[in-house]
Amino acid sequence: MKFYYKLLIVVLASFALLLPACKDDCPVEPDPCSVYPEKMEILIEWQNKQRSTSRDIEYVDTKDSIFTPTIYLIFKTNYAYDSIIWQIGSSSDQTKRNKVNIGFDKRVLNNSVKIAAVCFRAINRDCFGQSDDGIDTLQKRINFQSQFDSPLMGTWRGVNEGETDSFDVEIHPLYWVSSEGEKIYEQSRFTGLPKGTMSIEDHSNISLRWYEFTGSRHENDRNGLDMSTLYGRMQEDGSIRINWDAINWDTYEKTSGTFRGNKVK
Repeated sequence: MKFYYKLLIVVLASFALLLPACKDDCPVEPDPCSVYPEKMEILIEWQNKQRSTSRDIEYVDTKDSIFTPTIYLIFKTNYAYDSIIWQIGSSSDQTKRNKVNIGFDKRVLNNSVKIAAVCFRAINRDCFGQSDDGIDTLQKRINFQSQFDSPLMGTWRGVNEGETDSFDVEIHPLYWVSSEGEKIYEQSRFTGLPKGTMSIEDHSNISLRWYEFTGSRHENDRNGLDMSTLYGRMQEDGSIRINWDAINWDTYEKTSGTFRGNKVK
């Protein structure tokens, strides 16, 4: 009888080996390296000027690498390191913080600045290899150009979303001529919205950065355009997108729209 019991146990055990260990509810072992981003890198935040969508956020992330001075930028990393030592540009000064807020004035114009971060974390040779020492050295290079050389400068032809009639909007620099005959550029002017209207000549009304601009006044202009919420951004395909709000001075009816266009000159 014992022989048959042993034989039965062997048969059942062999059969069990042929069965799957579990079905769809099998526990999945988490990847211990998933706590790290695919690539450690330096990220940049800049002062938020898109008032129409993010009024309460002072700084927002940007992927831009070209900036116009004067500007304040925050540098941080995409991983929470134990500590970070920052070095900005050619300066020998080093700052030990998780993130730093740096101001750049006109002295950096037409220059490239290297941002370096020496980052310290726990050694993890399972995820980073046997030579891992727990120190990551990250670098990022940013450039500074004049707003008056921005690709936004020029005439853009397009339509408001939901409409078919095309019209032009224009962004151009304002300047005055010195006694020596030199053009001195100071501010920028936008015109063309709500729909082909003209703003006051020689009247600065926008704050322009390399790829984007915002209205620089907390008022509605003579055409009803709300300069406090005006926001334009050059898109990856080279077109422009402008979000705008306006008021009809005759009826006090409020309208809003999005202009999309391409550069014609």
